[in-house]
Amino acid sequence: LDDALSITPLPDGNYRIGVHIADVSYFVQPNNALDDEAQNRATTIYLVQKVIPMLPRLLCEDLCSLNPSVDRLAYSVEWTMKPNGELGPFNGDPWYGRTVIRSCAKLDYGTAQAMVDYCEERCASSVDTLRKKPDDVLKALVPEHMWPTDGHSIQSVFEDVVMLNRLAKGRRSLRFKSGSLRLDTVKLTFQLGANGHPVSMAEYQLKDTNRLVEEYMLLANQLVARKIASVFPEAALLRRHQPPLERGIDKAVQLCESIGYPVDASSSGAIHRSLLKYEDATRNGVRVRQILESVLMRPMKPALYFSTGTMADDRKAWRHYALAFDMYTHFTSPIRRYADVIVHRLLTKALEINSNNRNLELPPPEMYTISDDGDDDGDDDGGAEEKATPDIKKNKNKNKKNKKHDADDDDRGLLYSTDELQKLADQCNMRKLNSKKAQEQSDKLFLCVYARDHPLMVKGTVIDMGEKSFEVVVLSHALEKRVHLDSINDADASIDKEEGRITIRWRGSGREQVLELFDSVDLLLGMREQPPIDLTFTLVEPSSAAATVASSTSAADADDAAKEHDDDQDDKDDE
Repeated sequence: LDDALSITPLPDGNYRIGVHIADVSYFVQPNNALDDEAQNRATTIYLVQKVIPMLPRLLCEDLCSLNPSVDRLAYSVEWTMKPNGELGPFNGDPWYGRTVIRSCAKLDYGTAQAMVDYCEERCASSVDTLRKKPDDVLKALVPEHMWPTDGHSIQSVFEDVVMLNRLAKGRRSLRFKSGSLRLDTVKLTFQLGANGHPVSMAEYQLKDTNRLVEEYMLLANQLVARKIASVFPEAALLRRHQPPLERGIDKAVQLCESIGYPVDASSSGAIHRSLLKYEDATRNGVRVRQILESVLMRPMKPALYFSTGTMADDRKAWRHYALAFDMYTHFTSPIRRYADVIVHRLLTKALEINSNNRNLELPPPEMYTISDDGDDDGDDDGGAEEKATPDIKKNKNKNKKNKKHDADDDDRGLLYSTDELQKLADQCNMRKLNSKKAQEQSDKLFLCVYARDHPLMVKGTVIDMGEKSFEVVVLSHALEKRVHLDSINDADASIDKEEGRITIRWRGSGREQVLELFDSVDLLLGMREQPPIDLTFTLVEPSSAAATVASSTSAADADDAAKEHDDDQDDKDDE
């Protein structure tokens, strides 16, 4: 648990929101063996059957984890929010500081969602109604090990979850109106048997409470980015996302238009507004928006960490295209990302430099009635109560001169030189990309094993065609496959590019199958036994009771054209 949320109603009708993050940088000091290893790993890797942590388990599962009923060191960002999700009034906000918190509840997304659903159905949109509900009624919705501790009532946790959700919905609406874009792909989850093999598989379903946590993490990351960039304009670690490849997005738009679904791709916000038009549309039983998202995802570039000094003269290059933020960073997951540890150190140094700034003054005590928390990694969420807020502690190692720093950097108070920070950014980018590849390969491997034991009949959608092949996307499993005409056995196939038509003549039945862009095909997924293990895609004649096999080829035959996907749309993290 590396993050917690808090909410406090204010007399003026606004709310005090707090995002509290595990203070990993207190334990991971610069230039020691622990820091060297964390820097080398740079990220936690999530595989189907196990997790390879960035930090020792003593830290990530105990000392740094914001578990209930124990005091924990945290780094907090707090701000005032209006009921509609807007920020303000800005009287000293946002506040940043090192804190000690005691989490009062640890909830998973399903339990938090049950709280929200119950209140929407039973409380007539009034939080006050909750206070009239008996404890046993509310506790029945929450597993006993998730009940609040330290004297907090179950009603107060329900109230905080509901209000956090309402404000997050308002904030999310404002963010998308301001130009944000989100393109989703399916994430599969597996249940493993005693032998470690998958026995069941399902699509991971995002809930409102997932989005609740995401909104506050995004905002905290944005606020911290602005803070460190204002103090260290030449040496802050930010995360930028460039616009999509122009040629690729033009091709995607042409493809969408050619089949009757025009998309305005002039900006991220324009894409989002275009996709909203097709929210309820279906084609051959498949959601049109889901198909369009798959097509538009292909030319998207990955988000990258960078040192601001490398592009100090071009602040437009700092922008995050998908989020439509002028600047953005990663602050909220230091247990699993080394970039966040760097950002924590930069924030600490920035606050030390601005020690006369009111941001270092403690908010009044009445601001601290904190209860409910969340986790943006899909693990758990719960609550936090503020116990004490010590002064910002100077890190005794912070003033150690790094060998790579020059005297000018130290005089200006820089924690890292521009070049040094860029090297760290490159390391984080490389490890994050490799981690993503490992996770994708892990998912694919377990899907292969599952398909071997439980052959899968799936629907594929034609999204591209060449002279002698066509590409199919299996949206239900986030797969893409290029089918070559000469690989289709028991059939004769041809492509007329001018007409945009694929014709397959099945020899056994004599039937003719005609396909156009966005049409569906039936595919049987299996596993190739010989190394390297891979998926097989068998094109099946439509309406064939015996599932006649016409083509069986490996996913390794897929078109090797590079397809870049944004890894951060986020902070789904950004994951």
